[in-house]
Amino acid sequence: NVNDRICQFRIVENQPQIVFEEVASLGNANRGGFGSTGKQ
Repeated sequence: NVNDRICQFRIVENQPQIVFEEVASLGNANRGGFGSTGKQ
């Protein structure tokens, strides 16, 4: 569709170290749709 956002990013000088933590379940929290545009 016209004017839909197809990507979103931010340029940073250094990417901080990312540590992933494995969990058994993510629970029932409402996490929305795809991205943060509010459109699904």
